Amino acid sequence: MLPSIHSPRLFDYFIIVSGDAPTLTDNGETVRPHVVDRYPATNHEDYPLPQDVEFFAQPEGCTVLSPLETLPKESVSFVFMLTDVKNNVKRFGVCVQFYRPILAKQKVKENVEKPVVAFMLTTFCIITHHTFFNSTKECIHAFKLMFMKQMGAAVNEKELFRNSIPWSFSFYPADFHPTGFDIEACTSLDIAPELKEWLVNLMNSPAPSTEGERLCLRLFNKCYVVSPIINFCYPDTARLPFAEYCVHLPLELLGVEGTLEVITCLLLEQRVVLTSENYSHLTTCVFALIALLYPLEYIYNVIPVLPVSMPGASTGEILRSPMPFLFGVPSTFFIVNKMEVPEDVVFVNIDTGKILRRTPMPTFPEPQGSEISQELRKCLQLLYSRRNPRECLPGGSRDLNTIDVEIRVAMIKFFMSANVLGKFKHHLR
Repeated sequence: MLPSIHSPRLFDYFIIVSGDAPTLTDNGETVRPHVVDRYPATNHEDYPLPQDVEFFAQPEGCTVLSPLETLPKESVSFVFMLTDVKNNVKRFGVCVQFYRPILAKQKVKENVEKPVVAFMLTTFCIITHHTFFNSTKECIHAFKLMFMKQMGAAVNEKELFRNSIPWSFSFYPADFHPTGFDIEACTSLDIAPELKEWLVNLMNSPAPSTEGERLCLRLFNKCYVVSPIINFCYPDTARLPFAEYCVHLPLELLGVEGTLEVITCLLLEQRVVLTSENYSHLTTCVFALIALLYPLEYIYNVIPVLPVSMPGASTGEILRSPMPFLFGVPSTFFIVNKMEVPEDVVFVNIDTGKILRRTPMPTFPEPQGSEISQELRKCLQLLYSRRNPRECLPGGSRDLNTIDVEIRVAMIKFFMSANVLGKFKHHLR
């Protein structure tokens, strides 16, 4: 997926989203998120920082955990998308969420409070026109590593970069405890001058062109154990459109038949809602389903993760829009908005693999329908065999990128077949 408009900047904004410390109960609290800090401090003339961006960076609000609650050891990564309805220009927000220790007050009994160390949800987010999702996430993790070191955390720098960067990552050791942190600095989110300078240099990075130019960024100086080079480069236009995310994930979570059923709903311009507890799975599945429609282009509204609530707007009403759409919503969306799934909306729970629809769905023409199912099952089996070497198929194991390409090629051949789109080859790049 190429950007809808090429920007000379690699990144537009770096924002830090968190909340104000409340008076806690034993079950913690959820407060309104807001932008705590941003780089640059002023808006670009051609693209101001979008309003309400903090609600997309923390779709379910800013959660504050009490000392009695279990602290998640993993940070969570996901991507949201903002579309300018006037010119259809898309921007992307690549987010990394984690909990930082803060000083807070906890209510012991009526009119009695005590100071405690609580944990507040914090999001580091880069807003960009470009679709280098994994590479951008690596930059955010690099900043998070330096931030945690500044705050006194014991982190393993060698664990930061691997051959395969996961969508969830942990910097906390197994016996993590906040005693090593500078709690006051963590509470105020004071960024050291060296980190601010690092951010300025990062935000001044130019973007590569869409014609094969490559940008190489070295994230760390020699004082760090690892100093990897991150490459940003769009593929040749003769190749498949750029997709830096796991195209195979819908097959893995929904199965072959479930994935093809959702694709059929999109082709028939149905309104489709995906839901999950996992932001990473949710947003990746939305982007992957759009990629699997190639060479077709989905021209309707796409929101990878819809905030549970925003002041002055009823997000629940968005689902009653008469136009086709593909939305991702957190699992708490319908509970918080006190609403049920509209009858004419296809509801897909990617955590359970269940698909709820109230209208009959036509099947693909034969033999193309059986052939695409068989091809996708082969790709899914390759995925399973890669993760379980004992079940490796003849021909050896393949990496995930190769499997993703095979899935996309299978879908293109399906669309180009005689009983589907026929001679669509003339319209391919």
